[in-house]
Order: sequence, then structure tokens, then C-alpha cells
Amino acid sequence: MTVGSLPHTDVKKAVDLVLKYTPEVPTWPQLPRRGFKENMYAQYSQSIPGVRMEDDRIFVNPGEASEIESFYEKVIEEDLEYFSLSPEFATAFFEFERAVKGTPAKIVRGQVTGPISLGLNLTYEDKRSLLYDDTYKEIVTKTVNMTARWMANRLSGLHENTLVAFDEPYLNMYGSAFLNISKDEVLTLFKDVVSGLGGLSGFHCCGNTEWPLILQSPASMLSFDAYNYGHTLSLYPEDVSAFLDRGGIIAWGVVPSTPDAFVAENLQSLIGKLESNIGLLADKGVDEERIHRQSLVTPMCGLSGLSEEQAEAALRMTRELSSHMREKYDLED
Repeated sequence: MTVGSLPHTDVKKAVDLVLKYTPEVPTWPQLPRRGFKENMYAQYSQSIPGVRMEDDRIFVNPGEASEIESFYEKVIEEDLEYFSLSPEFATAFFEFERAVKGTPAKIVRGQVTGPISLGLNLTYEDKRSLLYDDTYKEIVTKTVNMTARWMANRLSGLHENTLVAFDEPYLNMYGSAFLNISKDEVLTLFKDVVSGLGGLSGFHCCGNTEWPLILQSPASMLSFDAYNYGHTLSLYPEDVSAFLDRGGIIAWGVVPSTPDAFVAENLQSLIGKLESNIGLLADKGVDEERIHRQSLVTPMCGLSGLSEEQAEAALRMTRELSSHMREKYDLED
């Protein structure tokens, strides 16, 4: 499974690459090198009242009361099309829709920027983050939820099994002065954005954080940078066990997505790293067979920071690592 972005500007080539190497759990790729509108914050800001995009910069002028009222009318009416992605912001999504039909997919995956990361990244012109304004924090959360529901609906037209992951890179700031928000607030935000979402949901964090924030959420999947932080999951064995007990999936992002790390690794070294991290959990009493059966292998984060050749090699490595683990632990079913 991939996480999200690729370095390509050729949309068809990017989608074909995803389908070639991750055909069982294909993900529509974000292509930020195509332009500013395709970055993960611009993509999901279109429906927010007062949002402005000028000179590759996003900011918000507080919306007029009528504009905000109109926004909430769309929410109440459950007008999901109002919160849809437009082709100029997510070209590959629509190519993915055309290409994925008839493939051997077991589930199709999409991604939306999560409420914390979107709320922190979006600011007023004076640089205040929307996350700390109660009115706009709710607007951001509603936007994320409605867009995710729109996406899940569209993906359900491609396959009966869908997964929408919420990207939360800023969750690695939890507990610091840069993210002044409580655990209860995080869990409430996560509950709100998955509300009414058809199919499975997950959260992805490409840094270190307190993993119970995700493990105790309503999410079906924890996706994380296991290359650098896989060992930290073993700090929470009870939460991991409870998560697996309710059918949760761990997506181990063990394939490097940065150039220096990628060239330093090979299949055997990544097998060793993954098995070591799983072993740490097993040593804490987490059922090892269950871990294997409820795990996926992914890159540690999006691959847009690599060259196109390296990105393809990373996807190939992801597939090879997954195939090795499935064969070794008899996981073909």
C-alpha cells in the first residue's frame, strides 16, 4: 500500500505505477509537483469560507456571516458535492477512478488532510492558526469530514471495500508548545471527522507521537513511520492489543521515503527492521500472529521527495517486502 504522494507530473504514469506495485490496496496519488493547488493543504481548503490562495500562499479572511451560514446549510443538507475535490486540485483522483475498475483490488484507499494538520497550517493573514479559533476549528473539522464522506462515496463506486486515511503530520507536535491541545480534544476531533464515513478509516502520522491518540480513536488503521519510530509502538502494548482485538490494522511504514535513507537500505535490512519492531511488541505480550495477520507494509510517508526512479524502486521494495512477509508467515489468505 502507498501512503499518498508521488514525485510525478504525468498523471497516467503515476496512477499506472500505483496499480502495478500495489494492486490489492491501490491509493490515488497526490502529485504536488504539478503545482501549488495539488499540495495536501490546498487540496482540502476549497470549501472553507473566506479561504484565499494567492502567490502559492493560503490564508483565510474571516468569512462574512452569510458565507458561513451558507457553508452550514451545505453541511445540514449533506451536500457532499459542495465538498468535492475539483480536477484542478486533484487530477490523479479522477484518472484513478477511470483506471482502477477491473483491477484485482481488495480495497481502494484515499486520503484527506486531517483536522489538526489542516487547522494548524491554515492561518489568518496575521498568522494565527484556525485550529485555535473555535468557530473556524469547527468549520475545518466539518470540511474534512464532508470531503472524506464525498471521497468514500466515490471510492465505493469502484469497490465495495474502501479506506479513507486522514494525514496528520502535525500530530508529532502533540505535547509540545507548538500544539496546545489536549488528548480529549484530539480524540473528539478524530471522532468527528470519521462520523458518518462509509467504509474503513485510518490516521497516518509520519513522525513520533503518543500512539494511543490513534489507537483509542474510532480509526480502523494506524499508519505510521515505522522506519524511524517503529520501536515506539511497543511503549503501548495494552492499547495495541485492544486495537487489534477490535479488528484494527497496523500499516508499518518501514520503506524509506527520503533519498539518503532509501539508498542506505535493501530488502534484507528492511525485513530485519520490521521483524525487530514486531518482536518488541510480541515481547510485551501482544499476539504476534495477530500482528502479522492485521498488518500492511507501506513507505514511511509520501514519496514526492524522491526522484521518479527512486519512487518506483520504493514501491517495488514495498511489494517485495510485503510478499516476503506473507509467504514467510503463511498470510496468503
